[in-house]
This record gives sequence, C-alpha cells and structure tokens, in this order.
Amino acid sequence: MRISDDHVDRWRRQGYTIVERFLSEAELAALQPEIAALFPSWYQHSADPFSALAGGYLRDAPALGPRLNLVALHPELIDFVERALGTIDLTLTQAQMSSRYTGSETLDQALHVDFMNSSILYPSSVSEPEQVTMTLYYTDMALDLGPTYVVPRDQTENEPMVPYIRPRNQYPNFYKLEQPVMVPAGSLLIYGLRTFHRESAPTRPYGTRLTHQIAYRRAEAQWVGYSVWATAGLSEDWQRLLESASLRQQEALGVPPPGHVYWNPETVAGMAARYPLIDMRRYAEAANVPYSVVEAERKRIGELPPIDETTSSTGVTTRIGLIRQSIRAMGMYSPEAAAYYQGALDVYEKAAAAYLNGATENVLVSRTAKASD
Repeated sequence: MRISDDHVDRWRRQGYTIVERFLSEAELAALQPEIAALFPSWYQHSADPFSALAGGYLRDAPALGPRLNLVALHPELIDFVERALGTIDLTLTQAQMSSRYTGSETLDQALHVDFMNSSILYPSSVSEPEQVTMTLYYTDMALDLGPTYVVPRDQTENEPMVPYIRPRNQYPNFYKLEQPVMVPAGSLLIYGLRTFHRESAPTRPYGTRLTHQIAYRRAEAQWVGYSVWATAGLSEDWQRLLESASLRQQEALGVPPPGHVYWNPETVAGMAARYPLIDMRRYAEAANVPYSVVEAERKRIGELPPIDETTSSTGVTTRIGLIRQSIRAMGMYSPEAAAYYQGALDVYEKAAAAYLNGATENVLVSRTAKASD
C-alpha cells in the first residue's frame, strides 16, 4: 500500500498530506514518451510567441495518452479515496495535466480554496468530506520551480471561506503560515476543498514544471465536480480509455457495476457495440445475458464500414480520419506536400497502432496478474 492510513488521518486532520515517490522510477520512465509528445520543452515553448503569451499548456483526459490517461485511475489512488471519503461509491471528476514555464508564467497565485470552481455549495466542516484533490508532480520541486504552498487546516479552521481568496496585501499574516511542497518527481500532494493553497511562479532559468491535477468526489455529492466525461463520448481517446480500464476503473468513470439495474440484454448489447474491446463478461453474467448476445452484436459492428473518412463504424471521430481529411484539403493547393504528409501519416499510423496494442496488452497483463494474486 503506497498511501498509508497515516496519510488518510493527516489529510482529514490537517487538510493535506504528502506522499513522496508515489510513482516509481520505472513508472515515471514509462510515461516520458507521452509527456514529451504533449508538452514542449522550455526552448520549444519560448520559440513560439503565441504559446509563450499563454504561459503554459493544459491537457485533459481522455486526450493525454494511453498510459497517462490511466494514471488518475491508479488502483492505489482509488484505494486511498475510498478510505478518505469513507465510501466505495466515488467518481473521478478531474484528470488534467499542465505545464508552466519560467519567463512566460508570471502568475504568483494568492492563497485560496477550490470550492468556488468545484462545487455549487459551501463545503461543510462537520459532514463527511465530499472531494479529494491531488497534485502529482512530474518534475522535482524546489523553491525556484514554483512549488505549491499549503496552509495546515488547523491554522484556518475558523476562517470563513467567502471570499475564497486571500490576497497577500490584505492578509499578510496568512502567508506566514504557508509551507512549500518540495518533493521529488512522482510525488503526490493530496488536499481538500477547505484547504488554503496556491501555486507560485517558477523563477529558475529555463525552468519547466509539469503537474497532473486529479480529483474524486463521493458519487452522491452531485453538487461537486469538474468534468462530465460524456462530453468526450464521441472521441476515439475516450473509447480507448474506457476499453483499457479495469472494471473498478470503469466504475470510477461512471459505468454502473455488474448487477446494477442498468444492465439488461439491450444495454449489454449496446455497450458491447459501442466499446468493441471492453470485456463484457462480468456485466453479461450478472444480468443473466448470454454472451452470444455480445458476440453477435460485435460481429454486426465489425462488418460495417466507417461512416465517413473521419469516423469509425460506431460513429466515433478518429484522430487519423481528421488528419487525412486535412491532408486531402491540402492537396488542392500543394499535391507534393499532401503526398509527403500522407506518406508520413501512413508510417505514423502503423507505429501508433503497434504502440497502442502494446499499451493495451500491458494493461491486460497487469490486470490478469493482479487478479491471480
């Protein structure tokens, strides 16, 4: 167990806890190719005047990459949230990565609490916690790299949370209580809706800070949340994420568990068609649906042609399809350039398919090994 009961206790008492080296060096190394594909280096960022004005980049699941998408659904994180919130009925509501760069990122945040953009209510101090928020650091944090600062909750318990923000010039004594989070890459900061915290601006020359913001809520607390995953339902990225997730991870994303009243012959067949690679056996068995229903529906879908050049046979928009459409349009103006990019895309598509198949196999092997323990 990477996150102990002591961490849970500290999170409940102090409003935050720190888990150093939550991700192993091997896990971090496996994520680096996807991180490099998503976020430019300091030099690349600074060379682009438009991106430099923006200060940094934000990327949300399910468009992070096969491995990065599953980080927020790490079994150890789900296990911690179950203990912290005191329930197994929980929902992942945020999985967002961000990069910040010295020079273009000048924002030095004021201390604040997150409930104003995470809940439509005022978080209670006496009822069960509603949400767990986590920051996972992909870079070694130091004072010159813009660390997060947190204030122990026992120092602020009597503070009203409206307004949600405490500017330094109005609350100078508040800043004497803050503590910087300086941890190695792969570490976690876990905090709550009533915890005052802030991000500081990086000052290190050529500095880059990479973080992953993750949030879970109690499933019953529908007034709390950040993302509605259905908005990504037409994307190939979402399909791949749900198909590669374990049964418990699917539940954390909002899929009803086996045995839920939702499951019947129609919905089992429909989900089998919509997500051709999801293992539907547990859902079918719990609903007393013969697995031949799943096989028949997948055979039907597999024999259908793509709807058009940008979508699959299920209607999901594919990234490759959109790129091919753009290349075709380019051919009207520059056939030579279009031919070049078409060839490059063919090579990329083959490599990407091999990579994705390998990532899926790794997930399945890991899941099988865990099930046999």
